[in-house]
Amino acid sequence: MPPRVHFLAPIILGFVYIFLIARMLLKYRSGTSNNKAVLLRWLTIATSVYFLLEASSLAVFLFSPSYQWLISSICVMTFFFIISLVLFSNPDLLYGHYVNAELLKEKAGKKIKQLTLSTEKMLELKDLFEKYAAKEFYLNSNVDRKEVASYLNVQPHIFSAFISQAYQVNFNDLINRYRINYVEEGLRKEKWNELTLEAIAEKAGFNNRVTFLTAFKKFTGITPTQYIKNIQLQKTTLKINEKPANKFV
Repeated sequence: MPPRVHFLAPIILGFVYIFLIARMLLKYRSGTSNNKAVLLRWLTIATSVYFLLEASSLAVFLFSPSYQWLISSICVMTFFFIISLVLFSNPDLLYGHYVNAELLKEKAGKKIKQLTLSTEKMLELKDLFEKYAAKEFYLNSNVDRKEVASYLNVQPHIFSAFISQAYQVNFNDLINRYRINYVEEGLRKEKWNELTLEAIAEKAGFNNRVTFLTAFKKFTGITPTQYIKNIQLQKTTLKINEKPANKFV
């Protein structure tokens, strides 16, 4: 093809493409949800900038043919520069996230706080939950909120509202409280005298020593080591107090 035809053909194809895209955007503009509005706005901006690029190229073709390749290259660079600025100011578009994740978390938190369960529903769920806890499900280190909610046959956000209202804690704290109670009982009964703290933590469902120590101190106020020493001290004191009484028997 002659050079001028070779230069003009992509411009014509570009205008055809822009026309089709614009018609599609206008067709789907009405009734767009908030989640898709961001994406639609981005496509509109990109199409508009592309139109300016094609219009500039056509103007160069008509009025400055001797410098058409140089000026067209500058127009293309300007186009990509503008697109880069738009993407830089809207990183969610670049990575494919069209909804602000933090906003979703905030809305979900408000939804849980605003949800108030009836007394009958609370009692029903509490009875089911405590029966499930009696089976010591919390000893499974992989247990999660969805699993327990599924057992209670409720949606996760309803289960979270139930935990918050019934126990005034979140799910993780409640599970750790059950685990620490389990550990305390075992220590008092001297079930694990031969085990290390890591082994005890594993039996209770904790994934590591640090999480176990943090939870233990949070719910008892002391470390496991100090707790064991207190148990031994209490038993020693009890034996000492019993000895005088035995002499007069």
